[in-house]
Amino acid sequence: MTAGAPKDGPAQTVVAVSETGSTGYEYKLENAIDSFYQADWDTTRLLLSELQRNNGTDLRLHFFEAMIPFWSYFFGGNNPDDADRFLRQSATAIDMGDRMLASNPQDTSVILLMGGLHGYRSLVAASERKYRTAISSGITGYSFTKVLLKMDDDDPNTLMGQGVFEYMMGSVPREARWITRIAGISGSMQEGFDILERAAASSGYIRNDAAMFLAYFYEQQGQLEQAHRHLKNLADRYPDNIIFTYNLARILEMQGNTSQAITLYEQVASVRQTPLANLPSKSADRLDALRENR
Repeated sequence: MTAGAPKDGPAQTVVAVSETGSTGYEYKLENAIDSFYQADWDTTRLLLSELQRNNGTDLRLHFFEAMIPFWSYFFGGNNPDDADRFLRQSATAIDMGDRMLASNPQDTSVILLMGGLHGYRSLVAASERKYRTAISSGITGYSFTKVLLKMDDDDPNTLMGQGVFEYMMGSVPREARWITRIAGISGSMQEGFDILERAAASSGYIRNDAAMFLAYFYEQQGQLEQAHRHLKNLADRYPDNIIFTYNLARILEMQGNTSQAITLYEQVASVRQTPLANLPSKSADRLDALRENR
């Protein structure tokens, strides 16, 4: 068993992120999560900081805090500083989760978040072409997911972890496949797509993550129409999130739909205050290039 991985066994079901309207602490957490998907990350940080003063041991708070640099890196421009911040913050969250599982190995809310943290570390490592680390982190993350699969193999959060793992292992480059053979693991890109589509069709917050990863993975495989479908849904759902708008503009440009791409690039380029300052700049550059070629 990989170090830090959970032990198989029965566990009580705990919802990791409440989505029902509630008051007080959970209500503020829901607002923090909603602001996260709107890319209003200053508000997200403020709310998470306030919540941490009340309950610094809630792993959900540290999870979403780490997700800010992860999304900024993975979907907002691959800035190495964002990768470093994510790796540091996720390591802190993982250390906390390890301590929690040492005292309560069957805490499914912690197991769920730990699977996500390790899985996202795997994606960052793969993006940096550090395949040994990517595979190791992916295996660790999936070991948490397997515990939850035994309880409910149709839970959207579990499907998310399973789908990312299948895609990642199925898309390992030829030169790194010896690592997966030694580890005795394999995966299927198509199976990953199918599983992530099920997660994206759910009604919880996890559908946003699943849809964004599907768009990213579909683009990697040249399936632009599928990438467009998910980015359009996300941009409609969260119109203030310039990550979705910018990436939808990119896909439209690649599809040859210059007019619509320009409209969306103009929206992003006009944004003045954002934690994703590189996206308005990149949009302005694309506008200049597209207008020159008209």
